[in-house]
Amino acid sequence: MNKNLFATQSIEINSKAGKVWEVLTDPQKIKVYLFGTETVTDWKIGSSILFQGEYNGQEYQDKGNVLGKIENKILEYTY
Repeated sequence: MNKNLFATQSIEINSKAGKVWEVLTDPQKIKVYLFGTETVTDWKIGSSILFQGEYNGQEYQDKGNVLGKIENKILEYTY
């Protein structure tokens, strides 16, 4: 039995692609919408991603990998 869970999300945002890309990939901007989360990655395909921080007094580390990237167009990663 396959125990992996998969979720896919797609949304349309009324903004310039470069601005959306910046918000999705700039660690300082990610902190704003992910409750202070520190994001560590180089965003190269195959690279790891580390999301870490503290929430409600509990430290966390969530990990993933960059699966696909076409700047200003596609960003795919596991979480």
